[in-house]
Amino acid sequence: MTSNRSRYYMGRRIATVISHEEAGWLCRRERSVEEQPNLLLDYLELVPGMVVADIGAGLGYLSVRIASRITPSGIVYATDVQPQMVHTIVYNAKRLGLPNIKPVLSTPNNLNLPVNLFDLILMVDVYHECSNPPAILHGIRKALKPNGKLVLVEYRAEDPLVPIAIDHKMTVGQVRLELESNGFRFIRTLEFLPWQHVIVFKKRTNLSMRKLLRCVTDLIPSSY
Repeated sequence: MTSNRSRYYMGRRIATVISHEEAGWLCRRERSVEEQPNLLLDYLELVPGMVVADIGAGLGYLSVRIASRITPSGIVYATDVQPQMVHTIVYNAKRLGLPNIKPVLSTPNNLNLPVNLFDLILMVDVYHECSNPPAILHGIRKALKPNGKLVLVEYRAEDPLVPIAIDHKMTVGQVRLELESNGFRFIRTLEFLPWQHVIVFKKRTNLSMRKLLRCVTDLIPSSY
């Protein structure tokens, strides 16, 4: 298991990465009830032809579901930092006859994704484990199309009844602090899942940054 217990980012302790030896938890039977993945994918409005990245895909639990919704012309890039996970994604894609899944071995500092390609980047129960958030968020910004969306799904830290270790949960406020500090614009938070926030962002373009600077400039008194 990779340990990040001594690492912090913006006051948050970075969670320990779930290793491939514990990966059975990612495809447990209860997950369909606890997380309702099909409801999440319905919200994402996936259509054929989309290019999607499933970051931290694990065994490909969501990747295979995404691939079946965007076939035949859509592609899902399924990334993970553990070679064993990526090998399993390759196996599952072949077994299920889903040639539109593209497995990608990434690193904690580099997603290894093409630039300016993605309509949607999805991170489900993953962001809190990233050991280098600024590097990963920089990579996501580069990979997204100008109007592409980043969707983070995180267990609710605000709810003590969500039976997940505290390091593997996040508040909306903490997510916004980290993302908005790294070039993202908050769009909305949705609370239709039993245990998780669905938090939507778009990247700040040069235009949106200029607008932000103009607003700040307008607030400065002319006599300053």
